[in-house]
Amino acid sequence: MTTVVDVFIEEGMKKYKQASAVMLIFQNSMEERLQKILKNRSLSSWGQFSPGNIPPMGPGRTWKEYPTAMATIEGVYKESELKIGIIVDWYSGIDNEYPFYGIWIDPRKTYLQSINEFEWQQGVVVHDWGIKINPDGNDFNLERDFGLLLDEIVRFLDSFQE
Repeated sequence: MTTVVDVFIEEGMKKYKQASAVMLIFQNSMEERLQKILKNRSLSSWGQFSPGNIPPMGPGRTWKEYPTAMATIEGVYKESELKIGIIVDWYSGIDNEYPFYGIWIDPRKTYLQSINEFEWQQGVVVHDWGIKINPDGNDFNLERDFGLLLDEIVRFLDSFQE
């Protein structure tokens, strides 16, 4: 007797290679778009952070095992090296299928307590490794939403007291 799972597996055997190719195209396209968001941000909108290098995308994790897309920018903040990363994260997602958008800064330990105490705006909340928003899945605009998150992290850095 053929089960639903048997039919699914049989059909998957015929389509797996195509599905994998689509997944890789999606992953690479998302990461390129995130890199453009960082690259296209005006120098004056970074506050006290002086952006420098946007590392090229490398062979990341296997997306099926850890569904995220991310990009980072390196720079200098108050004479220290700092990295800011942006991420679209399905892995740690919310109750529905739509991802959240997040930002983290490295070195994290320096800022972790202050991140928890800062008064975030624009629907931004603290996440274990940084800040995030849960975007509206019916109003897709990566540039706007990451612009908001980047504005908030710049506001945080500009107010940061060691």
